Amino acid sequence: MINNSDQQGDFGVFKWRLLLFDILFISAYFVCMSRGFFEIYIGKTSAYVVQIATWSLFLAILPLVLEVRWMKVNKSIYAYVTLGFFAFLSSLLTIVMSGFEYGYIYTSVTMYIAVLLLYGTSVRLKYIKSSNLLDPIMIITLVLVIVAFLQQLDIIDMPGDSLTEILRPSSITGSYLHYPIVMAILSIIFIQSASILRKKRYMLMSILCPISVFISFSRSGMMIIGLSLVFWFIMYLNTLPYKKKISVLQIGILLSFILLVIVIIEKNNFFISRFIGAFDTKSEGNDDRTAIWLNGINLLRYDSLLYGHYTGMYTNVTQNLIGVSSFVLESGFLQQIVSFGLMGTLAFYAIIFGVFLSIEKSCIWLKSVVLASVMQSFVYQSTEVFPFIVLISLLPVISSVINYDLSNRAKKIKVHISL
Repeated sequence: MINNSDQQGDFGVFKWRLLLFDILFISAYFVCMSRGFFEIYIGKTSAYVVQIATWSLFLAILPLVLEVRWMKVNKSIYAYVTLGFFAFLSSLLTIVMSGFEYGYIYTSVTMYIAVLLLYGTSVRLKYIKSSNLLDPIMIITLVLVIVAFLQQLDIIDMPGDSLTEILRPSSITGSYLHYPIVMAILSIIFIQSASILRKKRYMLMSILCPISVFISFSRSGMMIIGLSLVFWFIMYLNTLPYKKKISVLQIGILLSFILLVIVIIEKNNFFISRFIGAFDTKSEGNDDRTAIWLNGINLLRYDSLLYGHYTGMYTNVTQNLIGVSSFVLESGFLQQIVSFGLMGTLAFYAIIFGVFLSIEKSCIWLKSVVLASVMQSFVYQSTEVFPFIVLISLLPVISSVINYDLSNRAKKIKVHISL
């Protein structure tokens, strides 16, 4: 039997652990999202190093703060070993065949990214479900949105923005290409939180975040949200009984038809034309991108099935970290194939699919954004965007927190009714 003093002591330790976690998480998470902020003071390369070092330190000490329970051997570990083998082989062959000696940089970064994804799927922290994980994420998200809005009003200037016919903000992320895809994932996170937890602040964020994506005029961000909706609808249908499934499918087809009519009528609207442009190979920006994709396809050889020939040569990572000139293929999928071959690429995406499988079954919005992000990576090199990967790796943990919060509220309601 445990006396009251023991219970109070355990509760005190519990509160201390959660408070320490909140401080560590919001600090590390802010650094992950704010390369642009640090870039102002220490330069781009140093800012990248600070991001990676801070998040790595956070993950290293996290088990000591919240206590860790390792899951059974995750099958994704086999994909990780496969990826490591083909990445190492490809790096060596790139040196022999192309004389490019810096493939180890991209290989190391890719293996690190895979570790982040494995971390989120392979461990469960004892007290993580009781943490208020979503609120720190919400606070940093508000900072992202506010800074981006101030950029668009030309009140402040941040590294990485793009001024064409409109200002595409970078916020604190350091790149106008990173900000919208990060906000797209955050949009789905808060849509999921709002739909299950019904909390007003998350409902507000579920509206604010998608709006921020659309007014950033990013086709990649719009694509993630649009594809997430499609995948969510498919998975939602799968949860329904047959008769209801038919009714919902009919409603979905009707709404899709109405949306199509609106798009056709308003095709000259700037927002709609930007969204349509994501699927038009001849639209502004996509024509150049298509040429780059074709160049990437032409790099493939018959033996690309087994290994890559250009490890580290077609990525921003090499130039950003060590200043060695490199090229881009505007496609994470093509980038992985020319770097590690088809087998290494499949292993990499298998690790991402492991994240999908590790998300709680009730959180189909979060599952849908993983699939949407995979599809989007075929037309943008998002697989090397650090905050993007961090958010993907956090999705299984976020789903656990959402489920715990929901079950905890249900218990409180049940107790209240019984009283």
